[in-house]
Amino acid sequence: MTSETTISADELRKGTWIQLSNGSFAILMDNEKGKKRFAEVQGKYVEIGSIFSSDIAKAKINGEWVEITRKFEKSSSNSKSVDEIDKGD
Repeated sequence: MTSETTISADELRKGTWIQLSNGSFAILMDNEKGKKRFAEVQGKYVEIGSIFSSDIAKAKINGEWVEITRKFEKSSSNSKSVDEIDKGD
């Protein structure tokens, strides 16, 4: 049993079973880090291709499903907050 409750998508390795945010299951087919990963997605049809790391919701680590932590990108200096957009500033 693992003591970790979350793991980063960059820490996932080839052969790891994952669950995507849309509920589909997949097997990772690479050891890359970054925004895109290569995977075999299971469904009505088996598809092999790139998926976004941000779409990975859970991973099966040592027989247990573990939540995936998200990396939040820094907002640019010209971005507006939700309050500013609502006010029309």
